[in-house]
Amino acid sequence: MITFNSDKFFVSVAIFIFLVAASLDGLHAQDAKADEKEEAKDKKPATVTAETQAMRLFEQLEGVLQCDESTEIKTDVKAWTDLTIEDVVPQGQMVKAGEVVLKFNTEKIDDAILEAEFAVKSAALALEDAKLASEQATIEFDLNSAMNEREMKDAKNDFAYYQEVERKQREKNLDWSLKTSDYSVEYAEEELDQLMQMYTEDELTEESEKIVLKRAQRSLESSKHFREQRQESAKRQREATFPREDSRREDSLKRQELKYAKQKTTLPFARDRAEIALRKAEFAMKKAERKLNDLQEDRKKMDLKSEMQGVLFHGRYANGKWTGATGGSSRELETDKKLGAKKIALTVINPAKLSIRAEIPEAKVKHFKKGTAGTAILKADDSQRWQAKIKEINPVPSSTGARVCTFEIDGLKNDDASILPTMNCKISVGIYENDSALVVPKASVFSDDGFTHYVFNEDKERKEVEVGHTSGDKIEITKGLKAGDKILKSKP
Repeated sequence: MITFNSDKFFVSVAIFIFLVAASLDGLHAQDAKADEKEEAKDKKPATVTAETQAMRLFEQLEGVLQCDESTEIKTDVKAWTDLTIEDVVPQGQMVKAGEVVLKFNTEKIDDAILEAEFAVKSAALALEDAKLASEQATIEFDLNSAMNEREMKDAKNDFAYYQEVERKQREKNLDWSLKTSDYSVEYAEEELDQLMQMYTEDELTEESEKIVLKRAQRSLESSKHFREQRQESAKRQREATFPREDSRREDSLKRQELKYAKQKTTLPFARDRAEIALRKAEFAMKKAERKLNDLQEDRKKMDLKSEMQGVLFHGRYANGKWTGATGGSSRELETDKKLGAKKIALTVINPAKLSIRAEIPEAKVKHFKKGTAGTAILKADDSQRWQAKIKEINPVPSSTGARVCTFEIDGLKNDDASILPTMNCKISVGIYENDSALVVPKASVFSDDGFTHYVFNEDKERKEVEVGHTSGDKIEITKGLKAGDKILKSKP
């Protein structure tokens, strides 16, 4: 027996109806898309028209006021370095030409000048002493040089006399001494021989006669003995004494020659040392005098004066900024503070002679030239507006590529000196003007590399163009289109 389940039946019917409805919706969606595609084929892409209009462009520069007429007050000292401020005029005040604007403490420099005066006097005494010593050294050099020459000459003469006269005379004396010894022996022998003959002939036998003979015999013996001594002595002198004396004389001459040569070299030393000491004393004298003169000149500069009338500032002005005497940002001068030598401590400016310093961005430099005009507005007071024009453009770019330029101000009134250097302003400068510039929307001009630009005509063809300036959403076309040309609004 078949049982009917009503719940399952209704569920099945509901599913069938849903599937049929989904299929019908899909068929309708496909038909709608096909209709849209047909409509898109018949619809033309959106275009824009190149048209002429006036184009005026302005560039706004940041500027800073600077002074065109000023004088810098410098600690222009040579010898004195202890520059302690005793009094200084506050900055921002109007000062007169010749007015003392800064005073240094002078107690220490006055003491230094007194010491320098004593040093000059001492140096003068030392110089006189050195002059006397130099003169004496020159005289002694002349005397010693003459004596050295004389001693050398005497030594040579003595040696020559010894060789040529004295030695030969000694040899002659020696020979003569030997001869006299021979003569004594000869005389004694003859005398003894005569006595012997005489006594033998007479056959004398007296005692007195014997004594005479005996004396004669002894006299002969003595003569022979003395002759032997002289012969030995002569031999000794020829073999030893004379050669030794020759060597001694030669050595003495050589020593004198060495002494002479040394004296020739060393004798000028004392004179030269004295001369050097004199030059040194002269230098010390000049140095002491120069130091005294420098200190005396520096003493006159302990009061710094303004060379012109104007507003006084502490420090120096450079490149649109005020800096301190040491180049740092701190420039307020105070009592009992020290300053360095050769430093610009103060600046006096003429408030009626101001200009504007600005930097032109590298990409905009080509639009600026000497004489380019603009309007300057003071940031601190926008009611202060002046006409300005470029007086000078520095041809050398800065580290960023920008060019520094100077604007001269027309009609600046600053009698109360309320407008001062380093105050900031803005300068609006017209850099381009064209009453019939050909422009199109900037979004309709395309570039792939940032250099080459192109558009698409109505036929979707790519066309290269050259562009000029941009103003808002418009861009200038300088080549490639003419007024009335239509281009696609966006890429096809």
